[in-house]
Amino acid sequence: QWLWTYNNDRPNMGIGGITPAMKLKMAA
Repeated sequence: QWLWTYNNDRPNMGIGGITPAMKLKMAA
């Protein structure tokens, strides 16, 4: 599921630069 959020929120960002919003979605 994280990949969907990753591609829609920060398609050009590396996995090492996960944003707080993404962390919340990943934990949900």
